[in-house]
Amino acid sequence: MIIYKGKKGGHSIDSKRDIGGTSGLFRPKYLKENEDEAFKLNTQQEIEFHSNRDGYHAAKADKKQTEQSDEQRRVLKILGLVPDFLDGLKELAPEQYYHRLLSQWIDKALEERIDCLDATDNNHITEQLLEYIGFDPKSKAVDTMLKRSASAKSMQNHIEASEWPKIFVADEFKYNPSLSPPSDRFPFKSNLTDKWFHLDPEETKECKNNYDHISRINIMNVTTKECLGEIRDILVQDDPEHIFLFHGTDHQSANNILATRGIYLNAGRRRRDFSHGEGFYLSKNMDMALEWANYTSVKPAILIFRTDRRLLDSAKKLSLFDNEKRWHEIAHSFRSGRKLAKTQKSLSAYDFIEGPMATVRIDEDSEEMVVEQKPSTYQMCLISREYSKKFQQTLHSVLFLDINE
Repeated sequence: MIIYKGKKGGHSIDSKRDIGGTSGLFRPKYLKENEDEAFKLNTQQEIEFHSNRDGYHAAKADKKQTEQSDEQRRVLKILGLVPDFLDGLKELAPEQYYHRLLSQWIDKALEERIDCLDATDNNHITEQLLEYIGFDPKSKAVDTMLKRSASAKSMQNHIEASEWPKIFVADEFKYNPSLSPPSDRFPFKSNLTDKWFHLDPEETKECKNNYDHISRINIMNVTTKECLGEIRDILVQDDPEHIFLFHGTDHQSANNILATRGIYLNAGRRRRDFSHGEGFYLSKNMDMALEWANYTSVKPAILIFRTDRRLLDSAKKLSLFDNEKRWHEIAHSFRSGRKLAKTQKSLSAYDFIEGPMATVRIDEDSEEMVVEQKPSTYQMCLISREYSKKFQQTLHSVLFLDINE
């Protein structure tokens, strides 16, 4: 069967040959010329499209880079840091830069500069030390840190000189209105001050802090020293069955402990006396907790625990009041960062450690760290997660402070 020969099925073989011949509708040369022109046109359009697209993305990237640089300069100025503090980030690709928040890059840069300090420079916080770390010596930030450290008398040599910048910067990112979202004066009922109140059970039923009694915890937004004095003199009185313990912190952290996650050991600071990042500290002295809170945050808070003595007596505790050698081994290991794994393993069986606070300095001759006991001081450090869950059930009161001087 010949497909193209019939009248209905299209063209015959001969007629098909005629279409492609020289006497057909379009000459081969004419077709090729048009194909070449169309190819050139399409190629040129494609080049222009990609060029425009690349230019758009380049302009967008430049704009983002400019915005990033402007934001860096704004934040550094607010924190009192010099304009070139983060110049090392200029070499990073965007995907590397956005791997961290700006606050994290600043914290990392602080750590790196502090690590480069001479050991003896860490004995005293000075304008020169802060300038070396990267602060503008004429900034308000430097003045604030120097005043805070000088006023925190019970913390002298307990907070190392290089810790003050990190504490200051972290607090600014929390509470400086130019660096953080706007917030109320107090976490709860800001219009109710200097009076006790409780959280509504309906507001707290979704909390994940494992408190059995959250709606019975006393809360006060304190605005006067007189009110604070009354709490100290009337409320805080030990009895044969209970003892009061205090934790100084800031509004956000107190709120987290009260209404969100409870006592969270991993939120602890590194290189403390009895812990390295996993510890929750308490004092028997309310004034000591108050001083810590006042000089480490613009929004201080105090947690008050009324603890059953039987809970403390039943715990696996390590008391270091009568064992200065063991106290020194532990405090020196955590403060210096040496033999951390060995020290932590040796303490893993305990629920908490108690003992004197430490003072820390660097010997100018040997450049070795000297850790000594601070006389007439007491601190407890919770180090067991299971025990911390039991202990947090003794939370009695929370004071959010914003006292007008």
